[in-house]
Amino acid sequence: MKKIFLFAATAALLTACSSEELTGLDNAQQSADANAIKFSVYTPRTVTRAGSPLANSTAKIAIDGFGVMGYYTDDEKYDKENAKPDYMYNTKVWSASAGEPYTWQYNPVMYWPNEYGTAATSANIDYVSFFAYAPYIDVTNETGIPVLEPIADYDAFAKALGIKYAETELKTLADKATFQDYMGAEYADDAAYVAAVNTKYSTTFITAAECDIYLAGLGITFYNANLKSVEDLAGYKKYLGTTDDNVAKAALDEINKTQVQGTNITALSKNNASGDPIVKYVVDTNPATSVDLLWGVAAYNDPAKLYYTSIIDGYTPVTQGKPFVDMTKPKVPATDKLSWNLQHALAKLKVNIKYLADNTTNPEGASEEINNKETRIYVRSIKIGGFVMKGALDLNSTETVTRHIGLADVVFGVPLWKGFDGKTALTYETVTFKDGRKDGKEGTYSGADKNEAYLGLNPDIIENYSVAQWPNGKTSGVTKDYVNLFGGDKNLPIFVIPTNEDIDIEIVYDVETKDDALDGYLSDGVTHGSTITNTIRKTSKEIFGTTDPVIMEHGYGYNINIILGMTSAKFEAAVVGWDAQTAKDVDLPKNN
Repeated sequence: MKKIFLFAATAALLTACSSEELTGLDNAQQSADANAIKFSVYTPRTVTRAGSPLANSTAKIAIDGFGVMGYYTDDEKYDKENAKPDYMYNTKVWSASAGEPYTWQYNPVMYWPNEYGTAATSANIDYVSFFAYAPYIDVTNETGIPVLEPIADYDAFAKALGIKYAETELKTLADKATFQDYMGAEYADDAAYVAAVNTKYSTTFITAAECDIYLAGLGITFYNANLKSVEDLAGYKKYLGTTDDNVAKAALDEINKTQVQGTNITALSKNNASGDPIVKYVVDTNPATSVDLLWGVAAYNDPAKLYYTSIIDGYTPVTQGKPFVDMTKPKVPATDKLSWNLQHALAKLKVNIKYLADNTTNPEGASEEINNKETRIYVRSIKIGGFVMKGALDLNSTETVTRHIGLADVVFGVPLWKGFDGKTALTYETVTFKDGRKDGKEGTYSGADKNEAYLGLNPDIIENYSVAQWPNGKTSGVTKDYVNLFGGDKNLPIFVIPTNEDIDIEIVYDVETKDDALDGYLSDGVTHGSTITNTIRKTSKEIFGTTDPVIMEHGYGYNINIILGMTSAKFEAAVVGWDAQTAKDVDLPKNN
């Protein structure tokens, strides 16, 4: 089946070439030794106009840095199954200057293996392979898990753990409440309480007051363990059985080190892991925090950067769009450097939504509001095909693709996405963004109590039971003006993992109209009115107006505007006049 790689307005290319040349490692320490390994970087200029505050540009990478993995394999070629990053592990490369000219640096400085050459003691060739990703993220080397920021609010952190603990309290029997704690039971009313006391002590009391007096006279004290939730640092100290704030904070700090980040870059392969380096990524549906993930390939901006001078044979080719694998020491290390091009591994998706309604008083025009705000539209769910929510990016991608940019054909790398375990194939899925409404009507689980964990939809366009009922305080729902389907600025996208599959959409939404005359209720269960659930499906050909399917591909932006057309029911009426009837004799039965 023929598929379209969409260009033009509906899919803006994010990886156009940059004309800027960036300087390599040139601070005093690193330029002092000619054998130091040097890098330079090219990052597409166009991402600075991509709209997202977290879209990566050269200026942003200069500050945030990018990570490099280095594999030294002695005189053996790189083995993608068994090699380990024993040369560089997640080494941060950044610029000492915030603007051009950039001065890229890293620590500790690494040097080319110097085994081969006329003055060497061995004729063996030394190979080093390099892989890169951006933006840089600090991780615990042994686990590959990102190092989170230090805890700013210990009370909030302790509460968020959701820990429960038993707090022991000395009590004295005195009434129904203490007797329940003592017995480990709960009595529905005073009669049940009296019956329990009489059974326990072989008494014949009639009233609860009599029981209270009797229990108090026994003078029985006991320890009662109440299950409590940790609400703050003080509660966490009780959970640990300590009175020392520092002990509790130190324990929380250790927990913080093991917390797995929920979205964006969630892990790197460990420092002792065998095989290709990977970056684990989970799609963040918040446009304000969604991260643009890049990976490094040989730069294509300048033909002179497609090779460097090797000490072995005077010329070592570097393949466009591929990482630096099996590199050897340059003949002139002081000037020859590895020139990275950081390419987009993700697709950029921006979805806005609005309604377009006619006007019952002016059928040909558009209304300012639906039915004087008596009708509201709430999105239940939206399914979007063409990407997955999580995956692992293998930094050793060897596939390339040629794209026509301007007047030239440019070779790009193709990101190698795998399943989240970094080993299995990436599985295509249709992602469903849900409103979290637990009504049993949607989702993959049966039963309303297990239905629809909230995922990603703009909270303003979904039904929200936590606010006041109709009409004051409820969420506005879909409006006549475009809003971001995922929330926040309508110009901001989210970054998603492409699967090279068709883009298709299914949206489910409710049209709710308040009407006190109706017996039924709206979804809030309080307001009388009518609720109609609508489902609309569109294929990629219908969405983009093409004759062939449109696929979601890395390095492209896809802008989709959803318009919910609202056509009101219109009526015309006239009083039917009395028609003139011709007189007619009716013969009734005659009496004889």
